[in-house]
Amino acid sequence: MNPDLFRAIDKYVGAPACAVASGLARISPGLSGKGGPASPAAALFIQLSEMGSAVLASPAVARFREAHPDCAVHWLTFRHNRRIVDALGLVPPENVIAINVTGAAAFLSSTRRAVAEVRARRVDTVFDFELFARFSALVSALSGARRRVGFSMFHQEGLYRGSLLTHPVLYNCHQHVAKNFLAQVLALERPRETPLVKEAINQPLSAPRFVPDPAAAARVKDLLYDLCPQRAARHLVLLNPGAGELLPLRAWPVEHFARLGRMILENHDALLAVVGPPEARPLGLDLSSRLPRDRVADMTGRTDLPEFLELLSAARLIVTADSGAAHFASLTHTPRVVLFGPETPTLYAPLGDRVRTLTAGLACSPCLSAFNHRKSPCKDAACMREILPESVYAAAVPFLENGDLVAKIPESRIRA
Repeated sequence: MNPDLFRAIDKYVGAPACAVASGLARISPGLSGKGGPASPAAALFIQLSEMGSAVLASPAVARFREAHPDCAVHWLTFRHNRRIVDALGLVPPENVIAINVTGAAAFLSSTRRAVAEVRARRVDTVFDFELFARFSALVSALSGARRRVGFSMFHQEGLYRGSLLTHPVLYNCHQHVAKNFLAQVLALERPRETPLVKEAINQPLSAPRFVPDPAAAARVKDLLYDLCPQRAARHLVLLNPGAGELLPLRAWPVEHFARLGRMILENHDALLAVVGPPEARPLGLDLSSRLPRDRVADMTGRTDLPEFLELLSAARLIVTADSGAAHFASLTHTPRVVLFGPETPTLYAPLGDRVRTLTAGLACSPCLSAFNHRKSPCKDAACMREILPESVYAAAVPFLENGDLVAKIPESRIRA
């Protein structure tokens, strides 16, 4: 779905719908939040828009499951994002409910089925992790759950969502998003205050660990070396030039990636792999054409998510703009250099300790937030262009020179 169209529908349809639903909540027992089991028996996490956000939500889900081991946990997402939910293993596969957004008719019919399925599963607790749409608030209200936790703007500017929440939690724009998600889970365990939650969030922020499959890893490496005739390489370095169709403003210039790639090849025994989803194929082809043919493999669009995680596990390093790939790498031991401009690492830095984040620090940056529906008037992402390849290379060198950071590519897999 076109992001601007989705924003328009959310604004002109979602806001009035939230107002009507809020009025009904005052008189309807099913929306009042009263009654229901004392402890959650069936919970639903709603996280729709981006796959990377599912990784950032994983500490909150783990905390909830630890506190409520007998509770059945469900997840609602858009269909094209369910891949990462399955890979994370946060909930059983049969408990993932997906909404089809390939068209208006498919969206409406699959939403109706999703709400019916949620109600059939007798969900009593909903956590709404969405920041950028009112749609999730309406689904939460229609779920039949007596406990509905979500972010509230209180007196801040932001998206009006009515008064549909039983546990409104302040979204703290100065705190990492993963901690904001944790605050929602903690809200169930704390006395109801305004605003929730009045305590420091000191829970550990770590993602689940991806376990490579030897057979799948072998297939990915065979594909890699079929694409590149390089005889041998000590390091595999991944370059991800895209930033997704939803927020392309976050992308680092292709010419900067090309300059960085040449610097790596000039100074290190490395093989480069250009990565990204199928829609980034033109970008991948552009970047790979600017690099030495015998030392680069264009893997853009050639792997599904599990295969991409296998590729990440074999890599020494990935360099990427703020995107899903940066967060997927949190599931592996692979170091990351992640570039931020329109958004800030203060809120969206990938989880884990093998990560360097870089930003140019321009006065206009960050310009995307929960308070502007993630829409910027900027047409020239100088905040990304001003991050120079030399700075990125300097951040990458410690990862490339420290042989103890990750296991190198097995020599037996390198084609003669």
